[in-house]
Amino acid sequence: MKGAILVNTIVASLLVACSQAGDTGVSGSACGRDRDCDDSIACTADRCVLTVDGIKRCDNVPDDSSCPPGQACLVESVMGAGCQDPDRLICSGRSDGSACTSTNACATDSGECSGGVCVYPTRECPSRPCMEGTGCDRDTGTCGYSVMPDDTLCDADGDRCTSDRCRGGICVEGPDECECSDDRPCMQPANLCLGVATCEDGRCVSTPVDCPSRNSDCMQYFCVPATGLCASVVVNEGGSCSDGLACTGTGTCDSGACVAPPLVCPPRSCNEAACVEPEGCVYSPIPGPCDDSDMCNGPDACDAGVCRPTGTPVVCSDHNECTTDSCIPSTGRCLFVSIPKCCGNGVLEDGEQCDGPGLPGSGCTACMFDVASLDFTGTSPSWAWSDTTGSGLVAWEMIDNEGGRGIAVRPMSGLGVLGETIPVPAGTLKGRSMSPVVVAAADGFILGALAPDGPSFWLLGADGRPRIKAVVRNPWNQGIPSSRLVAAISPLRGIAAWSVQAPDGRQQLLYADIASGSGQILASGSQTLFTSDPGGIVVPGDACPISGGVMVLFTVRAEPGGSSVIRQMAAILQAGSPTPVVFELATSVWDQSLVARCSATPDGKAMAVFPAIVTKPEQELAIESVVIDPLAGPNPVVRVLGASDMQEGTIFPFQSDLVAMTSGGYSYITTLVTPNLQSPTGIVPVIIPIEPDGTSGAEPFRLPGPDQAFVGAITAGLAGSSVLSVFWVQTGELMSVNEKGEVAGRLYQDLSGGTGN
Repeated sequence: MKGAILVNTIVASLLVACSQAGDTGVSGSACGRDRDCDDSIACTADRCVLTVDGIKRCDNVPDDSSCPPGQACLVESVMGAGCQDPDRLICSGRSDGSACTSTNACATDSGECSGGVCVYPTRECPSRPCMEGTGCDRDTGTCGYSVMPDDTLCDADGDRCTSDRCRGGICVEGPDECECSDDRPCMQPANLCLGVATCEDGRCVSTPVDCPSRNSDCMQYFCVPATGLCASVVVNEGGSCSDGLACTGTGTCDSGACVAPPLVCPPRSCNEAACVEPEGCVYSPIPGPCDDSDMCNGPDACDAGVCRPTGTPVVCSDHNECTTDSCIPSTGRCLFVSIPKCCGNGVLEDGEQCDGPGLPGSGCTACMFDVASLDFTGTSPSWAWSDTTGSGLVAWEMIDNEGGRGIAVRPMSGLGVLGETIPVPAGTLKGRSMSPVVVAAADGFILGALAPDGPSFWLLGADGRPRIKAVVRNPWNQGIPSSRLVAAISPLRGIAAWSVQAPDGRQQLLYADIASGSGQILASGSQTLFTSDPGGIVVPGDACPISGGVMVLFTVRAEPGGSSVIRQMAAILQAGSPTPVVFELATSVWDQSLVARCSATPDGKAMAVFPAIVTKPEQELAIESVVIDPLAGPNPVVRVLGASDMQEGTIFPFQSDLVAMTSGGYSYITTLVTPNLQSPTGIVPVIIPIEPDGTSGAEPFRLPGPDQAFVGAITAGLAGSSVLSVFWVQTGELMSVNEKGEVAGRLYQDLSGGTGN
């Protein structure tokens, strides 16, 4: 290398210097081993060599291969020893623009210094097929190449239709793979409707002629094979058509064209109509008088595009409770229609035992209605009264000959007149109860049932007719409801609760929020309220409104040590609170889950009544009560209303209900077994009076009315302010009392003294 030649004299001088070093073995030698010859230059090969005269001397040979590409190993230069850039060494100490001549064999001309480096033109190495260039060698000035791997794509003939590949560094021509080329045009089809074929990337491509896209109701287009052009034919002459515009009506086909008249927008009261493309009819509110076709609500005027009554409505009232008063919308005149079987008309009618003053010698001071039969093969009645509509509604399960259960309702007027039976489209179930429950809503009633497709809820009008339905899906496909459904609605929240069998075998008490308004009903998804231990049972008891929300009562039955432990539980669900407050009311030991019932108190609290086993000192069945304050926390005081020795005249709550009376107290309606539990011959309803504080000093008295031996499934409530409405299931067989029987009921005008008159 030229850089090495420039420093030969320096190398020779170093050899002389080495010869003057001390002898390390051979007399007169300058070194003994290679490490004695280190010249501190990284790119030189330092060795101790034996000369021809037998003396060892140092040999320090520059090695350019240990330097970066383009640099040379120098033992001495103006830029120092070691790896140096020759092009930078040439211009060392020179100003920019000075002429320079590089030692690079690839240089094609002299250059000039720029930024301390000699810049000059170099040889360009041409590309070669199947060869990869390694550049120009600055020592020899020749271009270097390496062979590309076999099967690398290349171009041997300039024809894109052949797939050429490298073989041993040579590009070998491949076979022709094109369907067509510039020299081989595509064959044209005889049917020109298939499109003209053109060659694209070696393939023949054609687009069929699309004539049907131009079709209309009055003109059909087709392609002529010989020319590939579209032709048309008139169709549907005289028939109806559409021109696709929003502001034209239905047109008529005339010589291939659709002739359509302008669209006349339907008039709307209190609005001005105009047709605009593409929207169609657009309405703008206008002021002025109008007519809503109802002369009973007074004069009308336009308000924001709606015709609204603005005057005083017609008031129709003859102050007679035995007539229905109404206004005829078409005339604005009042209509008064006599009500049959009306309490107070002085006529003893079917279903009445008496009808107030006017019947000399009857001794009757008010009406008392006879027992009304709802269904002879039914069960599970539920009753609700709406102060808003002034009407009541009773729902129950109808049972067919095959054991299938469906739901029916009957409305009741404020005068105690029952309307027609209305089936509810809830489907049919076998093997378990649908557990209907009805509660008063804002504009009618909400009916809930454990229907085949899940807990379902219907919004019913005051007449009992279903309007709309909502369904809550159970959290598991096999989550079949296992007991009963309870529900209650307060001004701030509505809740329905039921229990299901969870996948792990435990039972869960679920709940959903329910609400209604403006003719709609809403039901949320199900949420977990309580989960039993393995093998436990959860049974909803009742639900009632409280201040700010709803309280749900439920019974939890466990099986520790072979005995049945029953816990009476309560859950408070407040509006705006995502987490229910759950607490225990009482614990008992019994062999079946007897549920609790509750009723709202006037001050926003709740009264709960439930059965329990007490020992005084013998085991007795007790009826206990508790007043629950949702703001006071889960520590209510439980009171014992009374106990039974389970012998003569046993109070046994097969089914029960709790009613808040206008007197301020409560009536706990339950059942009395005669003569005793060991040999029952009858089960009749009785009332246990309860004071507002949850105590009771009065003796239970029998409720008159049922005409069969065994009564169960009791539901009750006040119809209006003072009439007690009670419905039950009665049967002649003890074993059927909780299954099916005759669903019946009665209204009690006055229960003072326990006479039922």
